[in-house]
Amino acid sequence: MNVAAQMSREDEIVAWCAAYIGRVLNIAPAEIQPDDEIERFGLDSAITTSMLIDLEEWLGVEISPAVLFEQSTLRGIASAVAARLN
Repeated sequence: MNVAAQMSREDEIVAWCAAYIGRVLNIAPAEIQPDDEIERFGLDSAITTSMLIDLEEWLGVEISPAVLFEQSTLRGIASAVAARLN
């Protein structure tokens, strides 16, 4: 996958995660920025685990739960997940 395609995939993943968080927290996804710290949203482990499972189903790939702890922003998560897709 070339760099432009990977960046586009990262953008898709960021948008998906923002929509998911927005739905769960009842806030507009536009209020969720790619470089916001995830902890800012106060998501508990049940929500993040559900998000991870749904993300895996959407992408059709297994994602290590460690990604959610190693990356502090949506952009970081998206980058790690997009790299996993390659």
